[in-house]
Amino acid sequence: MGSSERDAEDVKKQAFFRNLSWDDLLMKKVKPPFVPTVKYSEDVSNFDEEFTQEKPVLTPAKDRKSLSAEDQLQFRDFNYIADWC
Repeated sequence: MGSSERDAEDVKKQAFFRNLSWDDLLMKKVKPPFVPTVKYSEDVSNFDEEFTQEKPVLTPAKDRKSLSAEDQLQFRDFNYIADWC
């Protein structure tokens, strides 16, 4: 749900969003009902420890050893390179 233009329209039609102005949301005029307190840029205190205590695991595509050129475009502004690369 929400993965294509048609799906996005289906999401917008849900009763939960009936009073939401999508144009105001796009223009950032909608005040969020909750703004979390963030102490520093890497603060994870708003996430459950169930997730923050998990060891990160790299999960590359099963049938490919590297990303396609198209996939690489999604990361063009990233500058991190893992030690194993």
